[in-house]
Amino acid sequence: MEQIKDIRLNADRRKAFIKDFRKYLEDKNSYLREQFYQAREASTSLTKTAFETVKKAVRRKFPQKDVDTLRELSKKYDCMDTVANPDSCFYMKVTSKPIKYDSDGYEILSDGEKEKVQEHHFDFKLDGNTTGSEYSHQKEYGYAMYREEMKANGLDPDCNVWHKDNQSNPHLSICQNANDKFLGDDDSGIGGNWTKKYAIDVIGSGSCRSRAIPCTQQEFDQMNIWLVAKSKVIDTHEKWITSVVKRVKFFEDQIKKMTHLSKVREFAKGYGWTPDETLLSKSGTDLSISTESMIDIMNTLEGKAPETREEKIQSRLLYQQSQGKMTDK
Repeated sequence: MEQIKDIRLNADRRKAFIKDFRKYLEDKNSYLREQFYQAREASTSLTKTAFETVKKAVRRKFPQKDVDTLRELSKKYDCMDTVANPDSCFYMKVTSKPIKYDSDGYEILSDGEKEKVQEHHFDFKLDGNTTGSEYSHQKEYGYAMYREEMKANGLDPDCNVWHKDNQSNPHLSICQNANDKFLGDDDSGIGGNWTKKYAIDVIGSGSCRSRAIPCTQQEFDQMNIWLVAKSKVIDTHEKWITSVVKRVKFFEDQIKKMTHLSKVREFAKGYGWTPDETLLSKSGTDLSISTESMIDIMNTLEGKAPETREEKIQSRLLYQQSQGKMTDK
């Protein structure tokens, strides 16, 4: 039987395989990917719980009837400005005492309070902090929460992970700007809708600290649980994509050493990857690269538990049997 001539790989074909392999890894079910999805679901649920918690605390301090009364008076008298626009960030403090302010709007603390106060700034905006700091913003949360929508629009929500070690890369800035434009800001787009969804009418037009919300220890703890859940979304997203980055870069290094298409086919078959058919048009033989070693390393980079000796023997037997069937044909 005449052997089909193998196709030699070139730069464009290698680049196409690398792109296809990345897509395969991102779509592939894995432990780290599942952790990310679970963290995102938990965060969605806990965001709703946290919002109900803060809404109760806000309404204790600013009863709805007072808000409505002041809003009517603001309409009647142009000189009044007592009701802020619906707010989505809240400065909360564990205390059972009324919070007092000086003439400049700063909170008056007793000596005991100055030494030990449990207080945090809880921001419900899409880029709101995950640390309790009013000066901190976290765009990675929005990238992770709307990852699929961004990918569907040709964007790269994983860009911060891919370029983690090279923050000065101009391509990173381009990706971030495009991502931020897609998500919008606090007043428009996805970000604006998110902000409106988690906003409450409050009394006062100053900063969040001038409208400090007294809360119980239980309420404060619940709000912090929500911050932890947001952080976990970012952390699990980074861990999952980091495993993808490592494997793609390893594959990129290895495919540069391959000279023929047949070796890519061999690796793909052993790793369970089915490349786009337009990239696989011929078959052949190339023994310059050990695809078994590549697969072992890929599994390690993915975070899988190593195979036992028995599992390795079984995998090898199955592989040899499949190769024997191909030869018979």
